[in-house]
Amino acid sequence: ASRNLTIHFASQDNATGEDLTDKTVFKLQSGGKWVDVKKVNMKNLKTGTVHKILASADGYEDEYFSLRIDWYQDELFINGSLRKKTEEKK
Repeated sequence: ASRNLTIHFASQDNATGEDLTDKTVFKLQSGGKWVDVKKVNMKNLKTGTVHKILASADGYEDEYFSLRIDWYQDELFINGSLRKKTEEKK
């Protein structure tokens, strides 16, 4: 059994708590490729499977999520806590 899945996205700076949601690009892995969630038909997302999500923002380390969503879990809240890149990693 599966249901439609709704995903909510948010992110903030790990150290300061500053809201970075508008500066963050969230991507879903689809067909072996990372696709911007703005280009994904979210109505096609289903429960009962693994969803891989990447949160990226300029000047911050990427944050990666791999979540198995059970058939009865129809709402997912992704809240990325992004760490600033150190000078040597930029």
